[in-house]
Amino acid sequence: KGYKKTTKQNALSVLDDIHKDFQGKRDDAGVSLSDFIQNADEVNFPFLTDQLIPKLLEYFGVSLTIKEDDKTSARALYGILLATCVDVLSDNGCDCSSFADKLLSLNMKWIHSIDDDDDGDDDDDDADAALEDSFYMFGNLACVVQKKDLEKCMSEVHHKLLDGLKSYKRNLTLSVATMRVVGDVSSSLEKKVISLYCDDYFTVLLQILRDHELAQSSKSSVYTCICDFALILEEKFSKYLPEVMEVVQSTSFYEDPDEYTMSTITEDLCDMYTGVIQGLRGGAAEQQFEPYLPHLMKYLSFVFDRDFLVEGTTAKAVGLVGDICVYGVKVKPLIVQDRVKQAVASCANSSDPETKRIIFK
Repeated sequence: KGYKKTTKQNALSVLDDIHKDFQGKRDDAGVSLSDFIQNADEVNFPFLTDQLIPKLLEYFGVSLTIKEDDKTSARALYGILLATCVDVLSDNGCDCSSFADKLLSLNMKWIHSIDDDDDGDDDDDDADAALEDSFYMFGNLACVVQKKDLEKCMSEVHHKLLDGLKSYKRNLTLSVATMRVVGDVSSSLEKKVISLYCDDYFTVLLQILRDHELAQSSKSSVYTCICDFALILEEKFSKYLPEVMEVVQSTSFYEDPDEYTMSTITEDLCDMYTGVIQGLRGGAAEQQFEPYLPHLMKYLSFVFDRDFLVEGTTAKAVGLVGDICVYGVKVKPLIVQDRVKQAVASCANSSDPETKRIIFK
């Protein structure tokens, strides 16, 4: 839209334009700065940590003290930019400790301020968008802050996350975003800590899966969230296994006319099963999945018989076959099927290293 490209040399002036809403181009400036951050390389990482992020923290802190509408939009933009910085830096193994604690504190202030800014209007879109953005930052910070600080914040924000999950009828986007954040945060907490909140989360997740008015394609993210919990909780997941399997088994053989949607659902469901099996692996808990093996093998036969399969979906299903081989002769009726053998051979001959890795793991 005619706004200048952000470089290392002008990034701080772009940030000033955002702060001042220069010529009404705050959003355009934000897009430009975000693009610079997302494409930053190791040469620019010190600039992000030493100059850009401290300035962002300053402006973000100021925005949290003002309730005016124009500052609210800037607040969300600062939050997204900071979350993107954390994402880029942590993915590249950079140390975020110099600013992580302060950012976590500001993020918690942001989350709590959303209720304070509520003017009672029936339209909750702005509040939902702010929650989604603040949750996004919370999820990104989970892997870079100290566990004791994350535990404390989790006790404060748990009810907000729960409300986000429950919003699926009113705002599915917020609910799905919350599922991702719950998974990210849970992965960074000790098993004994996240166990304190699981009853509440599973109550809502199962409620979503049971909702017949909600499209099956809209439930796919629930499978991913359950996968995260199963891997984290390990043998403690057995508490939820019967109810989860009851609901999942009743919806497994869903067919969607759209191939992309069908592939996504299949991959997420295979991920869920893989997470459950790997989480329960070893000890007495592993045997608790055996009663569900016949259904899972029937489901995998259903998957391999589909013509929609793309390589990524095939690889997920083949990986799941490998995981259930721990049950030995019980899975022989599945692995001797021609379609399964063909799928395994296809993955073994793939040019994609990740697909090959599934076969030889």
